[in-house]
Amino acid sequence: AGATLILPDSCLTQAPPHWRKQIVEHEVTVWNTVPALADLLVEDQEPDSLPTLRLALLSGDWIPLDLPDKLRATMGSGSEILALGGATEAAIWSNSFSVMAIEEQWSSIPYGTPLGNQ
Repeated sequence: AGATLILPDSCLTQAPPHWRKQIVEHEVTVWNTVPALADLLVEDQEPDSLPTLRLALLSGDWIPLDLPDKLRATMGSGSEILALGGATEAAIWSNSFSVMAIEEQWSSIPYGTPLGNQ
């Protein structure tokens, strides 16, 4: 199907305004990051301000319970958020959980189910 990889300028890797500019300019559809950087991306953003984003892949650390809703609001309707995890020494990801809604009784986002062939 084809794709383009958009990377931040090397001197702006810790600059969320630069990331947002790149997302809008290049109409980025998938955001793959650790939760802390996703939180920086959506900090102080208006609802639907990044409407081209359709999928957020979050892995590498604990996902704050408020982050999926903040992401979804910024990304707009129809977006999906996947929590991914696994043993780094075996594969980057070995399980997945689609975060549809945060249940009131949760103290963390569920670990997920195994990906195929894991």
